Amino acid sequence: MGTGLVGRVGYDRMGFSGSVLRFGMHGSPWCDGSGTASTRDARTMLGVGNIARMLLPAVCTVMLSMGIGCARDSGATAGRYPFFRWVGEQGLRPGQFQKPRSVAGDGGGGFYVVDMTGRVQHLSLDGRWLGQWQMPEIELGKPKGLALGEGGGVWVGEPHYSRMNLFAPDGVLEKQWGQFGLADVDLTFPRDVVWDGGGHLFLVEYGHFHRVRRFTVEGELLQQWGSYGEEPGAFKRPEGLAWSAGRLYVADACNHRVQVFDGDGRLLQVIGEAGNGPGQMRFPYDVAVDTTGRLYVCEYGNSRISVFDSEGRWLGMFGLNADPALDLLNPWSIDLVEPEDALIVADSNHHRILVAETEGLLAYWEDRN
Repeated sequence: MGTGLVGRVGYDRMGFSGSVLRFGMHGSPWCDGSGTASTRDARTMLGVGNIARMLLPAVCTVMLSMGIGCARDSGATAGRYPFFRWVGEQGLRPGQFQKPRSVAGDGGGGFYVVDMTGRVQHLSLDGRWLGQWQMPEIELGKPKGLALGEGGGVWVGEPHYSRMNLFAPDGVLEKQWGQFGLADVDLTFPRDVVWDGGGHLFLVEYGHFHRVRRFTVEGELLQQWGSYGEEPGAFKRPEGLAWSAGRLYVADACNHRVQVFDGDGRLLQVIGEAGNGPGQMRFPYDVAVDTTGRLYVCEYGNSRISVFDSEGRWLGMFGLNADPALDLLNPWSIDLVEPEDALIVADSNHHRILVAETEGLLAYWEDRN
């Protein structure tokens, strides 16, 4: 299989007549009227299902020692559907993940992943492990938010430290700024970051403030907008960002929508509403935009990816309850890898990364529907 551990991997596919066992409940953020928010995910929710999910790895180990099937499908799925593959599995070794939280393309046909261990790993699209580094501190909380910066640098956010870090591609820390506070020079739980290609960074924050902020790469505040609320232009836990063709796309998680702004903060478009039907969303955690202007929305709550055209019209979806072949469980992050326009998704509660060709995904959806 190789160091990259390519293929569908997991303990939910058992060797009994090809059946798939599912346990546990989907997590969902808490979004209350006070403007505070916290996350309740599948690892912290109680119930028999979640206990079973936690026990499955040990059960599989025992079954294998007894000669009873507990097979891992390490290539059959990708073989049937050549436009996508799975990269990684749960673990702590190179090429393995522990609940990946953010992904970002590296600008040269590969991508970065940060997970709950505080590791930033660098991989190729075919799953080859290229390197890694460890965040300097994780005691207060785990990193979230990845973005490619100028010269191939990698921006990594630390919500619980309220700061931003710029690393060289080899993992050397080059810049670090931000501290918790309520003044304009401070940060409060930054959730995602994106570089505009012109020397500026956009951040989203939640907690005390629910807003978008624009900084220089040195940490000088240039602009900010947004407040807690449901009206257009307001936010309830903004989680993810994408920048494309002069537009900023914001995953407004607890309002179950995506809001689109120009670079000066003027609202251009609102896409989506709460629900699980076509064109609806539940807790969108991240967004990505391809070279044709199509929008990909990573829905944590619906465990799927929804696709919209440049005008906001719904095109299709894939993931849990949309397509069992592309099974996702509470995905956290999404990005596109240039120049291939390959889609990468942090399939967080499966501890792996989906790598897919965008045109193949849409053609597959059209064929099925």
